Amino acid sequence: METYQPAKALKVLKILHWGLMSGPIFFSIFAIAMITSSDQSQLIDTENILSFLPISFAVMLIPGSYFLFSTGLKERVDKESELSAKIAAYQTAHIIRMAVLEGTALFAIVGAFVSNTYANFTALFFVLLVMVLVTPSPFKLMESLQLSRSELEALGAEDGIE
Repeated sequence: METYQPAKALKVLKILHWGLMSGPIFFSIFAIAMITSSDQSQLIDTENILSFLPISFAVMLIPGSYFLFSTGLKERVDKESELSAKIAAYQTAHIIRMAVLEGTALFAIVGAFVSNTYANFTALFFVLLVMVLVTPSPFKLMESLQLSRSELEALGAEDGIE
């Protein structure tokens, strides 16, 4: 039986993270191309609720994703937990956070696509920015999980920061 390797678990989480980001990025490229090719595209349509609703969702769900992440970790992790349990809890909480952010991003793209406006791409930009900022790293795991020095070394981080 193979021993648990925290560095591999972090690498898998990074792959999942970038995979979840790739969907909204590729879909937004398609949507921008379709909106740009339309003769009736505009910056914002004040009479269409889909010009505003995704931005409102982003304003609520970006902080909501942080709340879900922190409460998910608090419920599952304490300082005495095994490293494997801490990383599993972090993976679960991070995937939930990314799912909320990805849903918000996809809603912004669909809103822009259906309303034929560019305004929702501002919400998409901020959601993608948050997704990039929460990319998993040994340092972020150290901060979120309050890892010991030996646990941090098991992740493959040198001097605690990578």
